[in-house]
Amino acid sequence: MKRQLAAALVAASSLTAVLAAPVAADGPRAHAASSYRILLKDSYFSRSSITTRGSATLTFVYAGKLTHNIIGPKVPSSYATPQKRARTLTRTYRKGLYSFSCTIHPGMDLKLRVR
Repeated sequence: MKRQLAAALVAASSLTAVLAAPVAADGPRAHAASSYRILLKDSYFSRSSITTRGSATLTFVYAGKLTHNIIGPKVPSSYATPQKRARTLTRTYRKGLYSFSCTIHPGMDLKLRVR
């Protein structure tokens, strides 16, 4: 009797886990969003490339002493103006290849690939 009860509990919890799994519009399971904090340090981003699945949420944080700007997809035009003050920008990206840069500092680039 105890074995049957234990087996029933395991089966019920497995079914609950399957039913609670996220469902995407294009498939049975959605990929969880990955979050990344990108620091704008003195002439470089804290990461130069990111590859992830599903979606990616990037938070750009001004952390250095130098003036920076951010150019890239879904980045408001106000971030193209060089700024020295601390500010943050958070954006979520879905499947695709994206490029970000600080045009003030050559080579200050970030590539994001979301599969």
